[in-house]
Amino acid sequence: MALPLPAGYDHIAGAALPEALFTTWFNFFELMQIKRGETALIHGGASGVGTIAIQVLKALGHDVFATAGTTEKREIARSLGCRVVFDYAAPDLSAQILAATDGRGVDTLLDTSAGAHLADDIEALAPRGRISHLSAGGGKSLALPLRVLMSRRASITGGFLRSAPLELKRRLASALRAELWPRLSRDIRPVIDSTYDFGRAPAARAHMETSRNIVLKVSSP
Repeated sequence: MALPLPAGYDHIAGAALPEALFTTWFNFFELMQIKRGETALIHGGASGVGTIAIQVLKALGHDVFATAGTTEKREIARSLGCRVVFDYAAPDLSAQILAATDGRGVDTLLDTSAGAHLADDIEALAPRGRISHLSAGGGKSLALPLRVLMSRRASITGGFLRSAPLELKRRLASALRAELWPRLSRDIRPVIDSTYDFGRAPAARAHMETSRNIVLKVSSP
């Protein structure tokens, strides 16, 4: 599963890649099977996974939408190539997504919020749309608007990559190396907010808990 450090990357930028790239490829290309010409929406577009996923999908020719909770984070997601970035707290979120897609909705949706926006998400799906969940929310149960789900012929999925079979992880690594490694230096760069020496790990955690950071990596001296 090891991958080479991309040309033009230092080790801090390189360390920001594997978790986000494996997660992006697993959810969009393995679970949701995104196809050429399909659209994507990412909840948490300014997160570590979100910032990489936007760039990956954009580089591969997909229209990308995202949500974020602050003006600053929406601007970050927009600068990375999103067509439109929404405030996920907007009371008319699904209506905004449908308007931005000319009423069609999005084909794939990555949910990092344990289903916090599920009713809006399903309303905003295109026919045969797919949702993939990154977080189980501590074992949270979801109440589904079944009629809307059925009318969209939609699918909801998710998976824990950490406990996935080794062969699947090897396949993902092979796909990343073949499809993305040639593009990394040109089209895809991790967004690094700040770095901390290992001895300042408590300060790094405190910074992450403010939710102001975009991406945070802890580096040893």
